[in-house]
Amino acid sequence: MNAIIGETRNQGPAEQRFAQTSTNALDDVDMMDVGRRLWRRKWLILAVALVGTVGTAFLLNRMTPQYQAHSLVMISGQNSNILNLEAVVAGLPNDVQTIETQTEVLRSRQLVEKVVLDLNLDQQPEFNPALREPSTFARNLATARSYVLSLLPSFTDEAQAQDMAPNAAQPNVAQNVTGATPPVTEPPVDDLRPGNAVLEEARARRGEMNRVVDIFLDRLSIKQRGESQVIALSFQSASPVTAAAAANKLADLYIVEQLEAKFEATQRATSWLNERIENLRRRVENSERAVAEYRQVNGLLVSNTGTPLVSQELSDLNSELTIANIRRAEAESRLRQVQEIVRRGGQESYSEVLSSALITSLRQQQSGLQRQLADLSGELGAQHPRMRSLRAEIADLNRGIRGEVAKVIQGLENEVNVARARQETLQRNLNELKGEVAQANEASVVLRSLEREAQSNRMLLETMLARFQETNQLDEPDMQQPDARVISYAEAPEEPSSPKYNLLLAMAFVGFTSIGGLSALALEQMDRTYRSGEQLEKDTGLPVLGLVPLVRGFIRLGRKPENQVLEKPNSLFTEALRGVYTSLLLQPGQSLPKTLMITSARPMEGKTSLSITLTRLLAMSGRRVLIVDCDLRKPKVGERFGLEPDAPGVIDVIDGKVPLTDAMHKDEASGAYVLPAGRIRPSAPDLFGGELIANLLKSISGSFDQIIIDSAPILAVSDPRLLSRQVDGAIMVVRWGDTPRNLAKLAIKQFINAGGTFSGVVLSMVDVKKNRTYGYEDSGQYADKTMSYYRS
Repeated sequence: MNAIIGETRNQGPAEQRFAQTSTNALDDVDMMDVGRRLWRRKWLILAVALVGTVGTAFLLNRMTPQYQAHSLVMISGQNSNILNLEAVVAGLPNDVQTIETQTEVLRSRQLVEKVVLDLNLDQQPEFNPALREPSTFARNLATARSYVLSLLPSFTDEAQAQDMAPNAAQPNVAQNVTGATPPVTEPPVDDLRPGNAVLEEARARRGEMNRVVDIFLDRLSIKQRGESQVIALSFQSASPVTAAAAANKLADLYIVEQLEAKFEATQRATSWLNERIENLRRRVENSERAVAEYRQVNGLLVSNTGTPLVSQELSDLNSELTIANIRRAEAESRLRQVQEIVRRGGQESYSEVLSSALITSLRQQQSGLQRQLADLSGELGAQHPRMRSLRAEIADLNRGIRGEVAKVIQGLENEVNVARARQETLQRNLNELKGEVAQANEASVVLRSLEREAQSNRMLLETMLARFQETNQLDEPDMQQPDARVISYAEAPEEPSSPKYNLLLAMAFVGFTSIGGLSALALEQMDRTYRSGEQLEKDTGLPVLGLVPLVRGFIRLGRKPENQVLEKPNSLFTEALRGVYTSLLLQPGQSLPKTLMITSARPMEGKTSLSITLTRLLAMSGRRVLIVDCDLRKPKVGERFGLEPDAPGVIDVIDGKVPLTDAMHKDEASGAYVLPAGRIRPSAPDLFGGELIANLLKSISGSFDQIIIDSAPILAVSDPRLLSRQVDGAIMVVRWGDTPRNLAKLAIKQFINAGGTFSGVVLSMVDVKKNRTYGYEDSGQYADKTMSYYRS
């Protein structure tokens, strides 16, 4: 619609308002508006709710009641480890993952299939669809299929050939039974090929069991109770006894399967440990034999204490060498002391000399002689023979002492030499032994590796033997404990769990009411017509002159709208027309258009009725009014005023066949004058393209106070656009709840683009009662309190 704005910038105020507001969206819908929309469609909502609820009730009555039974299983324990007795006896950890895992175990198809077989559920039609009676639809479908196949002989022959193919092997089977050939315990290889009867039958049985298991799983519900270790098993069935039996059987088989799994795990552990122990025994023997052989080859013998002999010898020799070094040092020290004493001449004080018995004796004798010499020196002279004899004896004793001292020194020197020789010998032996130890250490690296391997194998063997003894104890039934236990068995329910009639009916009513409400809102949203003058004015930008109500019962009672102003001048319809005329008079900045054209976007929108009734209303008020029928394609004005179909009119006057005064007819009831369309001819519409119609309007404008022109619809023909520049103003008639918005705006656009000017729009055929349910400003114009002013 932006083109309208560009094309109408230089036009009048009404056209400017239309161009500026034609693209505006409607106001946002509020909750009150939503409520009014729902109220307007209340019967639709109620119908959808009732139909849906009744249909739901019908379906619920046809449903088979279902009973649900519940049993409770508590999970406890930790994961078992075959190398740990406590772990084997213990069970599962108490965590969420374990509970979820056990839930999936309870839903395993293998466990469910055991329940099905134990309870013979595959023999019940409730769980086995193959045993159910075919429905009417299925029977009719099978009958139709048989009929179609009977019409196709070739297909039937092929089907019979396929059916006969598996029976080809029956003579061989009979032959086996009679003993002609040995019986076959297993199906031959050919029986396993696709299309074989044995294989097909096995597949059919497997497929049937799978369907039974699927149905069982659909009816089974397994949930954890809060954050506890308790799992609730719920099963639904048409039979309360079957529901309880299935829930209890599933719980019992779950416990039994846990015990069987533990027993099988123990057996597998025992077998595995036996194999491991035998292997470890061989490994221990081999590793210990390798250690002994390596010791023998490399001379790595050990003592009783377990120490290698070469290391023991090295330690002993090192100790002896240390002692030899000490003794040598002591001998050398004594020798040096004695030699020093001898050098200083003080050998008489040397401890070694004093420790010699001979020297001690000589020293004692020397001391005695010296005392005698001292004693006689005062009595005898120095040359006395006795004195010389004593001195000679003392000298001999000194020589003896020196000789003995020399011997002692020689003995010390010999002792030093012996100590040195021993020390050197021990050192040589030690150096040789160190080389041997170095070689032994290199060999010991490999030896220690072999010993560690042997020790590791020995320890592992001992561990395995201990675990083997522990695991063997688990073979006894008393040692096996399940990881779960049933804490509550299911009882056969007395009341069905589904369908919940009251709840489902309530939900159905609420749901279908919601659907009805949504449908109502959708229909309201899809309503692209005008329901109020406020809405029309906002969307088109043109002033709304008034709302003309729909007068009910006209067709049923044989009455016409144009007679309403005559028969009931104080009625609601007549007052609405007065309101339209008043709006024309009071338009700000504009005078009352003398030549007023009334048109619409489409036919059947009330433009002719508005033209006639407005003409009569103005005439009855004392004004001299002329109505001109310019709808030359389908003229209705003359007929509505009771004129003859061939009465002369506009076409005859323009053609010059009839004078204007003869073509105009007076309405005696109101005093208005009527200029009908006249005799229709094919080229009549071309009259509006020239100056003839303009001259006609000019010639009669001076004789009347108001000229009203009933024009053809704008979108139907081009006549209204040709007339748009010949009139002073125009009224656009829009039918309430009928004229599409886009068509109304398109008609206004075309009229304005042709140079016409709209004085306003009139919303016609308004349903007063329904209009009150809309929340626009003018929706309450014809409220109950104002209706007392009108007389029907």
